[in-house]
Formats: sequence, structure tokens, C-alpha cells
Amino acid sequence: MVPKDKTSSPIDSLYPNAPIRGPKKSPGRPPKKDPAKTQAEAPVATYSGRGSQTIVRKSNDLIQNAMSTLTLSQQKLMLHIFAMIKPSDTELPRYEMSIYEFLKLCGVDPHNGSMYAQVRNNIDAIANAKVQWIRLAGTQKITMFRWLSGATIDEGTGKIVLTLDQALKPHLIQLKEFYTTMNITYTLPMKSQYSLKIYELCKSYQNLYLTKKQKGEPLVWNIETLKKQVDCNATNWAHVRRTVLDKAKSEINGHTDIYFDYEVYEKDRQRVIAVAVTIEPVDKQVADDKLNEITKSMSSKSRGKKKLTPAETGSLDDDPSILTLEYVSVPETTIPYSYGATPDLLRQELEVKAELDKLNRELTADEMEAVHTMIGAMVKMAGTPRGNDKMIDGGNAHFFQTVNNVIDNCGGLRRWFEGAAARYATRVIPVARTK
Repeated sequence: MVPKDKTSSPIDSLYPNAPIRGPKKSPGRPPKKDPAKTQAEAPVATYSGRGSQTIVRKSNDLIQNAMSTLTLSQQKLMLHIFAMIKPSDTELPRYEMSIYEFLKLCGVDPHNGSMYAQVRNNIDAIANAKVQWIRLAGTQKITMFRWLSGATIDEGTGKIVLTLDQALKPHLIQLKEFYTTMNITYTLPMKSQYSLKIYELCKSYQNLYLTKKQKGEPLVWNIETLKKQVDCNATNWAHVRRTVLDKAKSEINGHTDIYFDYEVYEKDRQRVIAVAVTIEPVDKQVADDKLNEITKSMSSKSRGKKKLTPAETGSLDDDPSILTLEYVSVPETTIPYSYGATPDLLRQELEVKAELDKLNRELTADEMEAVHTMIGAMVKMAGTPRGNDKMIDGGNAHFFQTVNNVIDNCGGLRRWFEGAAARYATRVIPVARTK
């Protein structure tokens, strides 16, 4: 951070070493650089030369105060680009990669035709995603910019050159203090755009959390501010808890270099206003083992399959956002589509919603066996498309709508199992077995 003097402006503090050409119009103020010339002189970072770099350094301001509408795949792509910056860089490089490499980073199958159309659509989506600074308390200033200031697609050579907006320079280049370092490998398996943003927030707040912990103080996140930080438009606490915090907790814990948890800290009647968060570092050896496991898993998938699927990498054209689905209702017992992504996840969710410990006290052994059989059948049904049924996040939309209607009408999945278990144990399952 460069100290300000009476003649300097905020811009001067960001670019203290800019060369002075010609007569000074005001003392201490260098002339403005031509952005086009600066970009033309910027070094070129090639994917082949820097694409294997995995460490990202971002200012805490960019993580905590920038609000934008990037999808999961767009976030991952930008992190890959940021990782191509070296600590020794003094200017934002221009980023050169092949169309094939770009599509792979976007999670789009590079073998699936219409390559140039996909590239143009994806670059256009990122270039038009505005970044807006969250207005801080007591200020009237709002900063707005875009991630990219330019892009060139050469269909002759198959090369793409991307230029980041110069507004990003003080947040990515020559960082000395108030910045966060993270390994983007931990984010590769994440399936939720909120999980990735929560992970970045946790990394940026981790030192503050540990400092407060030593003093016996909690680290508190305001829910309304958090919704802006992660670009979530949920209107009630149940949605924020289930789709943002719980999803992030499940993807961060056991899969990254930190442990994340939260508990309600402040309420206004029934409305949750703030949560106290836990951000603990995990053992270094465990974190390193997880890095190796992720790298090995991703390499295996790349070698074993010719076509990249949204379930593995996410897709700009099919980014999951369960907040927009019609079935999501106020009761916290409903089941999101995203739990249909894998049979094991859905089975775990159904068993939680069924409250098996309570059913064990109320049902016979045969009836409990029927419950487990029914859950197994439901898991299978959720992953099976029928006719024109729509599949979202690996789950059958019609199935989830039906099950959530049952949950709402019966007051919970446990209540439904209580009513259905006896009939299934004595009639439905025995008849099905004979057939």
C-alpha cells in the first residue's frame, strides 16, 4: 500500500510508478496512460506456458465486496485465468489459449461441433457480466466494471486472446497486504456456484476468524450482505440455509483445506439476521492428500472419457440454480433437485427427511425393511427419465415435484412413511416380489 500525500489522488496510490512524459499539468500527478497502448504492451501469458499454475492471489476487497453474476463454470474459468498471473508480473498479461483449451476450461465438450459459436457465446456472457462494488455502510460510492476489456478470436489459427479490465490490476498484481491466496484445485469438484463463493469468502476471512477466536469473539456474517456477496436472491432463511450454507458446508468440509460451519447468531422474531461462522484450517498433510486425490480423480476422468459432462465440470449452458425451480417451497423438509445428482446423495437426504431414528421406535422390523425398500425404489425412480420428463441436476423433475407435494400434504416424509409402511410391508412389496 503506497502512502498518500496531499497532492495525490486515489488513482495515484494504485499506480505510483507510472512514467511522466511532457510537462506536468499539476504537481505530483503523472499523465494518464492510454489504456489501448497499455494493453498492447502487456505481456502475453499462454495457457501452454502457465496453464498448470493453480495458485490464485486476489485482494480481499475483490472477494468480499465485488458483486457479479457469474455462473459456476464462469467462476472456474476466471479462477484459471487469475492463476496464470505470476507474483512477479507488473502488468495484467493478455491471455492466449487455443479454442480447444478455452472450451475445456468452460466445461464444454470441445469435440461437440459449433466450436466458434460456443466460444463467442461464452466470451460474450463473461464480457457482459458486470461487476459492481457492494456499497459499504456510510458511503455513497459504487464502482462498476467488467471482467474483460477485450477478446480476439482467430478462427484461422484457432487462438483466443483475452484481456482483463484494467480496474482489476490493483486487486491481482503486486499484492503486498490484505489479499488471499488459495489453490483452485480444491474448487474443481464443486457443483454449486455458492460453494465456490463461500469457499473464497472463508479463505479471505480466515485470519480474522482466528484472531477473533483467540479473543473469544465470534466472526459474524450478516445474511443480507452474504446474499449480495454470493449473488443469491433467496427471500427467506430456509432457502439461504439449504441452498447456500448447507450446500457449501457439504462441499467444503472433507474436500478442501478448511472446515466450515455456522450457527444462527441473531434473529428478529422469526427472521435470521446473522450467523456466526467457523473457519478452521485442516491438517496440512490431510489437505495435501486431498489435493493429490482431486488431481488424480480429474486426470482419470479426462483420460477415461472423450466427452466432458456437466456433472463433472459444469456447463455455461446448463448451470444449476435450484433457487429458480418452481417446486422449492417454504417448508424446510422439501428436497432440492441437486440431491438427485448421485444416488448416494439422494439416499442420504431421503433418510434424513424420513427421520429413521423416530421411525425405528414406531414401526416393526418388517415395516422398517419396507421403508428402506421404498427409499431404494425412490432413488432409482429419481434417476430415471420417463417420456418427456425433464431431468435437472441428475434428477427427474416430475419425481421431485411429486415427492415434495407428498411432503407438504403429509406434513413431512416421516409422516408419509408412517402411513405407508404397513401397507407396503404386507401387500405391495410381497406382491411385487412374486411378479
